Amino acid sequence: MCLCSELPVMRRAPVIQSRNATLLTARWRAWRNAPGTGMGPVVGYVLYYRSTNDTDWTRLPQTSSRVLTVTGLEANESYMFAVSAVHKTGLVGPRSSPTESTTCGSAYCYIIGANTVKFYWLRVGPGAVE
Repeated sequence: MCLCSELPVMRRAPVIQSRNATLLTARWRAWRNAPGTGMGPVVGYVLYYRSTNDTDWTRLPQTSSRVLTVTGLEANESYMFAVSAVHKTGLVGPRSSPTESTTCGSAYCYIIGANTVKFYWLRVGPGAVE
């Protein structure tokens, strides 16, 4: 029996919560049983990411959390993020639509609203200002 049409579908892309030069933190809403979203129960999620210059996605380990931080990224690089829900059978549903975000240069960015980002600049060397 194929559960392909019954796998849980994440309808919304992840949202980038915070970022700096080498990391991005993504969060997403929990899967909801609604028409067109497959069937549960959902036992976890899988976050995927890739540089916009790459075609291959990196799959992170399954988690029950709805917030994950990806580290070791390149500064001033654009990345795509998508999430899938994991059915109780262990089968992984399709990836959500992706969201795109860019890591910062020498600043730490914290997203505080839909249209608001705070930046904190880091000093490089004693008394240096960039």
